[in-house]
Amino acid sequence: MQTDVLAAHPADATALIESDRSVTYGELISLVTSTAGGLRSVGVGPGDRVAILAPNDIAFVVGFLAAQELGAVACPISHQNPETVLTLRFNELSPAALIVGPATAELGVWAVESGLIDAARAGTPAGCPCDDLAPLPDGPPVDRVEVDPAAASTILHTSGIVGAPRAAVLTAQNLEAAQNRIIAAGPGVASSDISLAALPFPHVLGLNMCLLPSLRAGASVVLQQRWHPEGALGLIARHGVTHVVGVPPMWAALCSVAQADPGLAKQMTSVTFARAGASSLSPSVAETVHEVFGLELAQGYGLTETAGTVSFEETARLHPGSVGRPLPDVELKLVEEGNEVEPGDRGEVWLRTGSIFEGYLADAPATAEVLISDGWLRTGDIGIQDDDGTLYLVGREKDLINVSGFNVYPAEVEEVLEAHPAVEEAVVVGEANDVSGERVVAYLTSTDGEAADIEAIADHCRDYLSRYKVPTAFHVVEKLPLTATGKRVRKELR
Repeated sequence: MQTDVLAAHPADATALIESDRSVTYGELISLVTSTAGGLRSVGVGPGDRVAILAPNDIAFVVGFLAAQELGAVACPISHQNPETVLTLRFNELSPAALIVGPATAELGVWAVESGLIDAARAGTPAGCPCDDLAPLPDGPPVDRVEVDPAAASTILHTSGIVGAPRAAVLTAQNLEAAQNRIIAAGPGVASSDISLAALPFPHVLGLNMCLLPSLRAGASVVLQQRWHPEGALGLIARHGVTHVVGVPPMWAALCSVAQADPGLAKQMTSVTFARAGASSLSPSVAETVHEVFGLELAQGYGLTETAGTVSFEETARLHPGSVGRPLPDVELKLVEEGNEVEPGDRGEVWLRTGSIFEGYLADAPATAEVLISDGWLRTGDIGIQDDDGTLYLVGREKDLINVSGFNVYPAEVEEVLEAHPAVEEAVVVGEANDVSGERVVAYLTSTDGEAADIEAIADHCRDYLSRYKVPTAFHVVEKLPLTATGKRVRKELR
């Protein structure tokens, strides 16, 4: 999204709200073009990568849009990653510049001191000063760079369809196609709407199913830097939020606090569109949202590799457990052993649409596993469609664990666990959890056959894994279930 899209809206209309600060569309364009000028002054140009390390704040939005204004590739990185993971991200992306916000300035200082980015190319964007890190150099506002819509525009890290976390390369036309679907789906998004942006922007649901569609439609976006249910209800009431998008555990948390204090339910009265995504929605959550807030919770299905939503169900209670039907510009089929299955039979979900990503950064083999002939994407998800085309996800081809909408590959966690000297072997599984959907549970054997120091092992995991990937329970066992060839048998531990 570049400033021509923003300029289509009234300059005095509110674009962003963060705490007590509001930014109009006219002001946002000015901040974006000034920041783009600062990036250009340090040598950033079309095709270069710009890392963005910030929470859901004005700095993130300005930095992201400024990179695209230059024809550069915006690379959001979760600021909640441990330093070891951040180092991997920087080494993988080789960014030409780094943008941080006031809340993450210390990480900018760390990146500079660690030699990951040159000090002259790291800073806060225009309009977002802080005491800990100098702003990007002043540069004259730049004219928008015309780029090929099929060129790389954004890189988002995802647990993905294949293996460990990967960098998914998305083009401008990928992003725009998915945004237009969101704007048109169900009641749609209009310039009169006010959206709550509580999902982290480095996640496709927060970025391309909440923030960017809202800006494309000319709506206002209320930024919540860190998710908290009571805080979210306060923001909704204060700003008259009409659209709320969240993962199922977020909706469960909102219901929980409103049930504990029924007066809080009234803070949701302005909401006209409520949506869940990123992980399976329990029918009981949809029912509870209706009982507590009087809202019909919509449900969708999408992937980072599709830049967002590909199927949609406006009323989740209509077909409990489903993720809706494919949206108009999406082709979907279920395949088993190379053949398309009949309605009611299980098969792997294959997708074809204009928002399918270009591939994984510098990983042709992994890309070839999921992008196959004639533009089809193999998702690895197993589903069933009824006679009306409504899709139900019934499993996953691989042993993914879904924690609050974030995918966790057991093999990645197991590798980290087995790198600890006290761990001989490890098997990681997902366990149902009312708050996060699933939680990560580790079973392990000790190298010396005695009880291991669980806290030390947990600290080791925190050093090398993102927070949501760290096991929340550890079980030391005498023997792990393995096949005759040594392969892990996770189903016996679930």
